[in-house]
Amino acid sequence: MSKLLANQIANYNDNGPVEAKEGLNFPTGKPLEVNGASGNVGQFLRSTGNGVSWDDVTIPAAQVNADWSSSSGVTEILNKPTISAVGQSGDYGDLINKPTIPPSQVQSDWNETSGLGVILNKPTLFSGLYSDLIGKPQIPSTVTDLSDVNLPSPILDGTYIKWDAAQARWIASSGSSGITEIKEDTTPQLGGNLDIQGYDISGQGVIDITSQSNRIRFHYDTTADLPSPSAYHGMFAHVHATGGAYFAHGGSWIELAKLTDIPIDVNTTYSQSAASIPTGAALRLTASDGTIDDINVNAGTGITIDQVSSSGFRINSVGGGSGGGATVTTSDDAPTSPVDGDLWWKSNEGRLKVYYADGSSNQWIDASPPLAPTNISNQSSTIAIGAHNTGPFGNSPDSIIINPNTGSIIKTAAGIEINGHILPSANAQYDLGNAEYKIRHLFLSDNSMWLGDESKVTTSSGKTQIRKRKKRDGFVPSLIVSELISSGLISTNTQAPAHALNWFNANVYEPDKSDLSEVTLPQWYQYAIAVGIDTNVVTTAGELFPSPGDSNFEESDYEESVELGQSGFTQAPITDSSDTIAVDLRSPAYVLKTPSANFQIQVAESKFEDGYTNEFTVYVDQGSTPYTVSSILIKDFAGSSISTTQLRVVGTETANTLQAFNVKMVYLSGWKAVVEIV
Repeated sequence: MSKLLANQIANYNDNGPVEAKEGLNFPTGKPLEVNGASGNVGQFLRSTGNGVSWDDVTIPAAQVNADWSSSSGVTEILNKPTISAVGQSGDYGDLINKPTIPPSQVQSDWNETSGLGVILNKPTLFSGLYSDLIGKPQIPSTVTDLSDVNLPSPILDGTYIKWDAAQARWIASSGSSGITEIKEDTTPQLGGNLDIQGYDISGQGVIDITSQSNRIRFHYDTTADLPSPSAYHGMFAHVHATGGAYFAHGGSWIELAKLTDIPIDVNTTYSQSAASIPTGAALRLTASDGTIDDINVNAGTGITIDQVSSSGFRINSVGGGSGGGATVTTSDDAPTSPVDGDLWWKSNEGRLKVYYADGSSNQWIDASPPLAPTNISNQSSTIAIGAHNTGPFGNSPDSIIINPNTGSIIKTAAGIEINGHILPSANAQYDLGNAEYKIRHLFLSDNSMWLGDESKVTTSSGKTQIRKRKKRDGFVPSLIVSELISSGLISTNTQAPAHALNWFNANVYEPDKSDLSEVTLPQWYQYAIAVGIDTNVVTTAGELFPSPGDSNFEESDYEESVELGQSGFTQAPITDSSDTIAVDLRSPAYVLKTPSANFQIQVAESKFEDGYTNEFTVYVDQGSTPYTVSSILIKDFAGSSISTTQLRVVGTETANTLQAFNVKMVYLSGWKAVVEIV
């Protein structure tokens, strides 16, 4: 790049401007001078016509709004449209070509027939008068206008009308229009519960109700609230303030004693002695609490009493003869050296004995009239005849009661024949044999043997079976259900659980139970007797659950059933030509001969809880068309059938072949099954 250094460049040819062909570049910091001046900040070069000069920039003030009326300057609005006067004033009076407007109308006139007030297409309106209706019905003005009424004319005063079914008409009657008071109905019957709504039932008569579990409250706050005992002779009442029970008798309220009010009789043993009294002697009985009761023996004419001591006294006859006398002794033991006529009160038996000496047999005998002995005793062992009112047999009069001394036993050297039941006096307290001294053989009938309260062992067709009776809410033994229905206590078997639970809560349970799952076998028998079951037929509690072969046997009475038997001696249930096969789980194997289609397996009741399993084998004798299992249904305890949530079949069905379908199931939030075809 070349440089041109010069103070002035001029065009001398035509005195014209110098042309900068490629433009001019002014370095930073170097001025552009005009007429020797570089200008001020913000100035621009402006042509003067003959040259250029530095000039200032003039900017008019900012305009917020243009002026519609301005005709020059920056505020002038250009190309404004021509607007009519009304467009500017908004006044209706500035309008041109205005229409003629009729006077304003408040409302049209329904009766107007012309002009702006007329209403066009008016409907014809109903007057609202019944007389203007068309097709009016005939309205009866009296009961005789009705078609089903047959009354005389005129109708006599006091006439009633009644319905005559034979004529299908209301006819005249001179009888009563009906009862005016309930008392006029001599045989009233209720169709539902009688709600007295807080009112009283009063009057004279007898309330005769034979049903069980009646509830009548006899509650009074204080004795002052009790009614007249004379007016309510025989009434029972409870007074809350005293906590006592009362009954009305003899014009007074008599309080009944509580059990805690009755003192315990502690005078259970007596000692015997004799004592002297002015008129003779006394047989003295001294109770364990020190109370003394005397039996006075007074000397009569010709009789004297002497030698009175604590052990006895002597009675002497002074009325003639040899002058001897008889001795009376009170003791458990016989007097020593007795003579004929001596008397002995045997205190431990309460018997008076006389010493009888006839020369050939001298002995103490019971004074006349003799009584049959009621017990035999030796030391503390006794054999007695009397009533026995406790234990499983209940009230048993004239029982033979054997009580050996503590540590002693009852031993027999011969066989024992029984004609009744053998029952222990307490539940689950005594053994039959033990580990060292065993019963050699135990022979039982074909009926049953109960193991505890729930399970029993039976035999049927030579096979031993173990069954567990049902214990669950909603279950009532079938024998009891049949009795409830036949006796009219319920109408359907679905009502049995509620009836049973109400009875147990009223008679057995305290506090009440919410279901029947805890009812024991003896309690079921107690309930069966209460509802009227024949105890000559059902003689024991165990017979409420009959065994196979019994006419009353019901498999549904049992929760579980297992039959004991080895292979080769156990017959599997057989189903023939069907598309379903029932599995009752009492057998490990089942047979389906010639299935008619893909078959369904229906399994009996099972527990629907995680971890419970079922395993069994179905032998399928396939025909020319082989079939496989299509689904498995399992019953729950409510009796509903529910399908498996998973069914996996392994293997292929084969025609004209016996195949084993091994089924294994487990409950895991639903029944899941694997079937292996072999």
